[in-house]
Amino acid sequence: MEINNFLHDLLRHKFLSQKPINKEVYTGRGWRLHTDKLNELWIHTNNSCNLACSHCLVDSGPGEDEGLPAETVKKIINEAIALGTHRFYFTGGEPLQRKNIFELIDYIGNEKGAELILTKLIAQSGGKIHHLLWAHKRGRITQNGADSFAPIHDLLETIKRAKIVAEDLGVFIDNLDAYTFRANSNKGTRYDLGNACYDSCIFGKGGFSIVWL
Repeated sequence: MEINNFLHDLLRHKFLSQKPINKEVYTGRGWRLHTDKLNELWIHTNNSCNLACSHCLVDSGPGEDEGLPAETVKKIINEAIALGTHRFYFTGGEPLQRKNIFELIDYIGNEKGAELILTKLIAQSGGKIHHLLWAHKRGRITQNGADSFAPIHDLLETIKRAKIVAEDLGVFIDNLDAYTFRANSNKGTRYDLGNACYDSCIFGKGGFSIVWL
């Protein structure tokens, strides 16, 4: 009798149904994106680097290309600002290996008054904001086999150490909360709008642009 009453209560409150559930096809949340503006632009300044890390996403190293001409980069910066961009990221390679990198830094920071974030030798260059990049299955790391990818517990410990070092250097990791959220979220959580979406893109010498969705 108690079970019968319990089931009737579930039906009444619509927690239970006598009909099969037809699961709707998940179409994403693209309708939430604002495609008429660009909030941030990642600039692959050059592929040359003082290091040749085994996990490098873009196979950078000593002697690689020096990137797009400065005037071309400035033109794209102007186009991005016209779209509403307020934050720029310089990545590589090692941006500070580029001979005219400080000309571009001055152009964004002083002439355009926008925010600039470097992804490499930030402490040595006086930068105060850093962005952690996810490990992707592309680039030089794919040449080293599946065992090259760090287990999740090693990754989390590395992030914790990075946070401590950053605090000692007075550097702010701008996407640390995103790492924490992903690590502590429930199994099956969708990240189709996580951390970056349509309003963030990257360009480099190859003439490509990638939009994250």
